[in-house]
Amino acid sequence: MTVESRSPEPAPVDDFDDVLERRIANGIIDYRGTENLDDLASRAGAAGWQLIHLDGSDVTTKAHYLQMWCDAANFPDTFGHNWDALADALTDLSWLHASGYVVVAENLSETADWAALGRELMVEACDAWADNGTPFLVLRR
Repeated sequence: MTVESRSPEPAPVDDFDDVLERRIANGIIDYRGTENLDDLASRAGAAGWQLIHLDGSDVTTKAHYLQMWCDAANFPDTFGHNWDALADALTDLSWLHASGYVVVAENLSETADWAALGRELMVEACDAWADNGTPFLVLRR
């Protein structure tokens, strides 16, 4: 039996400056900083970035998950509320007019089937944005 090696999870981040100064590569990273959400959003905005806050506290279904993204990132009215539409939206975000994106994800399910696919789409978005040199990081709190 062959076991595929996997890259280790990135080290947790404590300092938001590491994110804004691009010392952290695109990806999903545990964030252990103490700043409140308003301060993070203000600092991201001052850098020309858009902060997207996901609060999964009440998310229990795929439909809720998709709506959470739609609301948090101000998706256009044409958003299709399906996985393909989410993948497309996460790799576009042109309506936010930003030079970088930081998603602060709190209380997201790690166990539901829909959560695994949602995480996969976030990883794909991180990679897609990295390909064109645009910051797109997901900070788990």
